[in-house]
Amino acid sequence: MTSPEPARRPFGSLLASQLRTTGLAIHREAALAGAGLALAWLLTVMTALRYHERLDAVPEIMLATLPVALLFPWALWRGDPPFVPLQTAG
Repeated sequence: MTSPEPARRPFGSLLASQLRTTGLAIHREAALAGAGLALAWLLTVMTALRYHERLDAVPEIMLATLPVALLFPWALWRGDPPFVPLQTAG
């Protein structure tokens, strides 16, 4: 007797599928966010090198990721309805 459940896929293939789907959904936004983070990193490093400072700005450099963390869910789920009520039987 066979199970009605579909065959389970390995974790690696599920992860690859999710990353591919997410990457296709937000490729433009991800490229812009990556460019912004690279620019912030470049400015920080160049300023530290110019003024001969030690580069230990870990908390400050991470502040550039806050807008990305805020906008990522909106970019990912744009076009989806905000609320879908459950269908009740009957």
